[in-house]
Amino acid sequence: MFPSLAPRGGAREVPIGPDGEEVTRLRGILITALAFVVAAAPALAAAVHLLDPPVVAHENEHEDHEHDDDCDEKDDHDADHDHDDGGEKDHDDDDCPPAAGAGRLIVESEILSGLGAGALYPFVDTTPNSITSAHIAITDATESCVAGASAPQSIHVLVGVAGGTLADVMTAATNTGIGSSAQCVFHVTIVPSQNGVPTQVTDIVIQNAGESALTGLNTVTVSAEVA
Repeated sequence: MFPSLAPRGGAREVPIGPDGEEVTRLRGILITALAFVVAAAPALAAAVHLLDPPVVAHENEHEDHEHDDDCDEKDDHDADHDHDDGGEKDHDDDDCPPAAGAGRLIVESEILSGLGAGALYPFVDTTPNSITSAHIAITDATESCVAGASAPQSIHVLVGVAGGTLADVMTAATNTGIGSSAQCVFHVTIVPSQNGVPTQVTDIVIQNAGESALTGLNTVTVSAEVA
């Protein structure tokens, strides 16, 4: 029989040798390092995200630059070449913003109910910029709502420059024949220096030349191109 290896005097802890202590120490260091990496991962990810360039914004800026370059190339092309009348242009003007100094279109519309007898209403004022053309439509009572038959009963439309020359452009010729004598449609297109229109137009003024206030049947719509 082999002699018993059990320690005398009862069970007791057997000390770990030097090699076992080194393994235990390294294992503790590894576990601590892994715990640090796991804890720091969210912070590291956030830092990397902040340092990365905004890809979407960069792409949008690149598209904007390409768009601007296309418009610049169009301007250079138009400056270097003359197009024949009636010919198709090589570039789509709608994709580019209007160049500085190009015309702008404005549209205004209103019901003139309550405008008192004899009152003036500066409906469009583009001072100091000039109106190069405008289309004006109104509704008003008239003696006969037949094309070209009679002028508006109450509304006068004055165009020109405030403090300068103004001309009434709503004559019998503007009667469209649309509607009735109680509410008839009148419209006219004006261009400076044509058909009695002053050479410069910055103001379109509505005047109630009637003896009573206008009602909901009286309206005005203006679309004007401004230089």
